[in-house]
Amino acid sequence: MSNGLIISLSFALIAVYFVFFFYKKNKMLTEKLNTTEKNLSQANLLCHQHLSELQELKQEVFTNLTTDKLTGLPSRKVFDERLAQLIVQSERYNLLFALLFLDIDQFKTLQEAIGIDGGEELLKALAGRLKNHIRQLDAICRFNVDEFLILLAQISKPEMAALVAERLLKSVAEPFRIKQQEIFITASIGIALFPNDGKNITDLVNNADNALRQTKSAGTRIAFYYKEMNETSRRELNLRASLHNEMVVKEFKVLYQPEIYLKTQSINAIEARLYWQHAEYGLMPFQTVLQVAEATGNMMYFGEWLLKQASQDYQSWQQLSASLEVGVCQSQLENPHFVYQLSQILESAKLNPAQLILEIAEWSMFTKLSIIEKTFSLLKNLGVRFALTQVGSGPISLQHLQQLPLQRLKIASEVIQNIENNLQKQEMVKMILALAHSLKIQVIATGVQNQAQKTFLTQLGCEFLQGDFLMPPSQATEFAKYFNTSRSPVI
Repeated sequence: MSNGLIISLSFALIAVYFVFFFYKKNKMLTEKLNTTEKNLSQANLLCHQHLSELQELKQEVFTNLTTDKLTGLPSRKVFDERLAQLIVQSERYNLLFALLFLDIDQFKTLQEAIGIDGGEELLKALAGRLKNHIRQLDAICRFNVDEFLILLAQISKPEMAALVAERLLKSVAEPFRIKQQEIFITASIGIALFPNDGKNITDLVNNADNALRQTKSAGTRIAFYYKEMNETSRRELNLRASLHNEMVVKEFKVLYQPEIYLKTQSINAIEARLYWQHAEYGLMPFQTVLQVAEATGNMMYFGEWLLKQASQDYQSWQQLSASLEVGVCQSQLENPHFVYQLSQILESAKLNPAQLILEIAEWSMFTKLSIIEKTFSLLKNLGVRFALTQVGSGPISLQHLQQLPLQRLKIASEVIQNIENNLQKQEMVKMILALAHSLKIQVIATGVQNQAQKTFLTQLGCEFLQGDFLMPPSQATEFAKYFNTSRSPVI
């Protein structure tokens, strides 16, 4: 074999080697490139997913910052920004606006009756109603669990705020369909006006809240703020502090007011009311005492004192053949020792349980029904009777009236006020009378202040009346003297 052939073969082998080498190298690079492209594609997809998740998270954070999750209303942050803008605008152009503070009456006890889910469903429905009753230039937010702030921009006079407030309360009073049952609620509204009642967010909100508190203590539904309310708040703090001192009972007094049965002109029952003769604030009405005592958690102690004092005073009036009525509150009804405590008081005063009527405020019926039923059953076995007071001033459940052994309904005095000129109140009383008569329950109209109201209620068919026009509340000694000279009041 010649050298040339050998060289040619060598170059051929070398060429084949390099071709094979580069082919294999190219294949490896291609596979690596494909893998890299695949990884890049997956990384790109993963990155896109992360970006989408990040965007959704940002949107969720933004929504939480700008929207109330439960009701869908603007958040407090958005509301405050709108309020701040309106303050600047109104200050610049000398405009008037109003801040309304709305609170659902007795929402906590109502929620215990319908459950947390039912309460949330109610709040959603209420938020929708409120939003539908304000203008686009106005604003609304949920301030707390059952509290709402409503901003009324560019109003011409304060009366416009009152008109809107009345419209909102009327909407709130319409029935809600919750868990396949109709629920009736009421609300209260406090109003603060810019610039007179505050020139910044904090002052306006606080003063609207103070006005709202005034509605609770005054028994009204709507109240405007006035500067003296700050003094009222200070007074409430002082009263609460005073009630923590057990010696405060020396300042308590019990006043008595009879209920009159019109057919016989005789006394049907004698109601005992707790009053507080405060050294600084004078005679405090029983409703104020109850509210402050409940707030401080002292109502069990003061409630026991009232029952003991009333039972002792009643011993000298038993010849009148009238029942004794004493109010009890929610905390007493829920206390497991209350029935035993009451039985001991009755035994000590030698008072027949059948002569005692326990008054329960209407809103107390919305506590847990199982607790109320058990307490009522024990009290019924004891022989005590029951009256539901403040009827017409708040929500009431027909189911509760049917299930609980009530013998009497007492119509709230605010319903009786000006009833002779108010068709809505007249229809409400007719409805209460018809319902009570169908359930064989007595009805007592309270707060009768004049002859016109007495005559009108008599015409409606109300046989039992109570009020200052018939006889104002009086101390035990005065009450006894009056009935030593006259067995029945002249009415």
